[in-house]
Amino acid sequence: MKKLSKFLISSVILFFILTLFLGFQIFSIQKGHQFFQKQPHYLPALYVEGNSIKRSDNHNKVQLKGVTTMAFAYDGYQIDKGFIEILEKLKLWKVNLLGLYADPLIIKTI
Repeated sequence: MKKLSKFLISSVILFFILTLFLGFQIFSIQKGHQFFQKQPHYLPALYVEGNSIKRSDNHNKVQLKGVTTMAFAYDGYQIDKGFIEILEKLKLWKVNLLGLYADPLIIKTI
């Protein structure tokens, strides 16, 4: 009896961990016959209206988080070494707008 109660308690704890922390939601059997279904997280499409950028799902204005940078190269320094590392950092900072200046006299191809 004690083992059964420990099993039930651990099952309930596992159930709450799955539902609360991992984003699972429980659906009834009438809705698709699935007990667990993970909700996909899609970003809405953006559109331009006047001088603002808006979301297509709720039509709210989007605040852009941007950075402007310059790609440069000189003897012994290839653009793909350091610049790609900077772009990887921008992913971590969740930058959604990037302005890039590249001098065509210095950089032939990027």
